[in-house]
Amino acid sequence: MSTRRARKHKGLVESEKMLHHLPGEHYCQPSKIRCVNLERAEAAESAYEWHKREKQNSELAQELNELFDTSNIASQMEGKISKIATLPKMNFPKATITGMNGKQFTEYLTPFKDDVGDDVTFVYDTDIKAYTDDAYCMYELTNAGIDDDYQRRIMQKVADEYGCEFSNDELLSNDSIVLLQAILAVYAWLKLKEMD
Repeated sequence: MSTRRARKHKGLVESEKMLHHLPGEHYCQPSKIRCVNLERAEAAESAYEWHKREKQNSELAQELNELFDTSNIASQMEGKISKIATLPKMNFPKATITGMNGKQFTEYLTPFKDDVGDDVTFVYDTDIKAYTDDAYCMYELTNAGIDDDYQRRIMQKVADEYGCEFSNDELLSNDSIVLLQAILAVYAWLKLKEMD
């Protein structure tokens, strides 16, 4: 505005100065600048929201990583596995017995109870180099009044389930603990059957 005009219209000059010095507004392109500034403000706000979401997502991802940290789980499991590995082997009292045919066996007496409250025993047969129940489970099934076909199905199922063999009415295994688990399963089944 020229000096002469400025003297005549002081109020107008003041308003022009005020408008001219507002941030983002210039008389040469007021609407364009204002639009650009709004776009920048929206972009800044959306960038802020994006960073905020990214921070939340990274915090959530960190929590999930801590929760499902496989190295942490592995270290915890190593401690438990080492405890399991250091468990003592079961050493049951044993005795040498002679069978009816003069064959000698090593009999192991466990603290576990069978279906009638007696201590569970199993033997090691040196001829076949395996642990066996010496047909005690089949004998107990017979005493419970279970027919032969059903007895064999029960024994075969238990043998398959626990990784033993069922042959000549005997449960057989190379591992004494596996055999003992199968024997106890048969006795538990008998005990439950008595409750019916």
